[in-house]
Amino acid sequence: MRGIVLTIIVGLLLPQCFKDARIGILTWIWFGLMSPHRYTWGFSRNFPYAQFIALATLSGCLFHRRLKNLPMQREVILLLILWGLWTLTCFGAIHPADAWRKWAEVSKILLMVFLSLCLEWDRNWIKAMTAVTAFSVGFVGVKGALFGLRTGGEYMVLGPPGSFLEANTAVAVALDMVLPLFLILARDDQSSARLKMICYVTLALSGLSALLTYSRGGFLGLLVVGGFLLVKSRYKFLAAPAAVVALAFVLWFLPERWYGKMETIQEYEEDRSAMSRIVTWRVLWQFALEHPLTGGGFRLYSGALFDRYLFKALPADQAANWVGRWWDAHSIWFAMLAEHGFIGLFFYVLLFVSIFFSLRWLKAAARSHPSLYWMESYASLLTVSFCAFAVTGTFLDFAYFDLFFHLIGLVVVLKSLAMRQLAAADVTETVPDADAAVAGVPWRAQLKLPS
Repeated sequence: MRGIVLTIIVGLLLPQCFKDARIGILTWIWFGLMSPHRYTWGFSRNFPYAQFIALATLSGCLFHRRLKNLPMQREVILLLILWGLWTLTCFGAIHPADAWRKWAEVSKILLMVFLSLCLEWDRNWIKAMTAVTAFSVGFVGVKGALFGLRTGGEYMVLGPPGSFLEANTAVAVALDMVLPLFLILARDDQSSARLKMICYVTLALSGLSALLTYSRGGFLGLLVVGGFLLVKSRYKFLAAPAAVVALAFVLWFLPERWYGKMETIQEYEEDRSAMSRIVTWRVLWQFALEHPLTGGGFRLYSGALFDRYLFKALPADQAANWVGRWWDAHSIWFAMLAEHGFIGLFFYVLLFVSIFFSLRWLKAAARSHPSLYWMESYASLLTVSFCAFAVTGTFLDFAYFDLFFHLIGLVVVLKSLAMRQLAAADVTETVPDADAAVAGVPWRAQLKLPS
C-alpha cells in the first residue's frame, strides 16, 4: 500500500517538476535525503524514482528555457575544480571500476546542485528548500527518537535500509547538520505559530535521536551544535534553563550502554574501533606521501593496500596486530587526501574557508540593508551546520555527502539573491562583491557598518 501511495504522489509531482524546475529540485532533495521508497515494500522499494524526477526536471528546463547562467561565485568555481580533479584521479585510480561508479554517483549530485543554481529563487522558495531539507532528515530523527523513547534507548537509531542514511553514523551527521535549519525556520517572521512549534519539537526529538545513534563523532558534533545554538539564541534567559532541563532529562534517560560507548572517546587507546581510525590515518598518510598529486582515486581501500603501507606507518610489533584488516578513511580530510592527493585536499579545505567567508559577508550584508534582514539567521545558523559537518567529518567518512553539497548550493543562492537586491537598491558602492571578502579587506570596513 505504501508503494502505491508513493507512486501516485511521484506521478502527480512529475508534471509539476517538468513545469517548474524548482519543484523538481525540491523533490530530488526529498528523495536524496529521506529515501521515502526505502520505507515501502514490493516493486517500489527499488524503483528508480529519482531518475524519473531528474529526467522530468531536466526536460522541463530544456523545454521552457528558463535557465540562467551558472553564477561563477567562489564556491561554484571550487566545486568545478574539485569535480575536474575527481575526474582526473579516476583515470589513474587503483580500482578503476569502483572509482568510476563512485564518480557517477557524486556527479549526479553535483549536476543537480549546479542546475539548482541556474534557477530563479526568492525568499519563499528558499524557505521551501530549507524546509524540505530539514524535514527530510528530521523525519528520520523523529522516527528514531520515538523508537528510542519506546525502547529505553537501548538500541541504535538507524536510517532506512539501502539508503545513504542507513548507518547510525550517517544519521548522526545528517541530524547534526539540519538542527540549525529548524531554528532558521522557527525564527522566520513569516512562519506560522504552528510551524514554529513543529520546528522546535522536531529539533528536540532530532537532537535526542542523534544521541541515540551511539555515534561518537555525532556526539561531538552535537556538542558543537548545541553550544553554538545556545550562544546564538535570541532569548538566552529562556534557552539556558530549557537547555539545563533537557540535559537533565537526557542524562537520566540514556542507558549505561550509551555511557560506556562514549567513555571510549577518552580511553581510545583501549578501544579497538577508535584505534583503527588512528591506524588507518597513519596508513593513508604514508600512501599520500607516495601519491601526493593524484592519490589513489575513489574507493582505493583494500586489504592489500593497507598491508603494504602498514609497516611504514607503524613499528613492526604494532603493525603485526593489524595485518589483514582494513577500513574506510573514517575522515573526510583523510579520504580527500588519500583519494585525490594533497591538491584535492587543498581545494576541499579552501571550499570550507570560502563558505565561512561567504556566510560572514552575508551576515554583514543582511545587517546593512533592511530588505535582507531575514538572511541574517541563515548566515549565522548555516555556519553552525558547516561547523558540525567539519567536526563530525573529522571522524567519519562522508566527504561526498549530498547534504553538504545541497547546503553549499543554498549559500550560493542566498549570496546571488543578496547581491541582486543590493544592486537593485543601488548600494553596490557600499557593499562590495561577495568574493572580495577573502582579499583581506576588513569586512566592516567594506560594508561601512557601525561597530
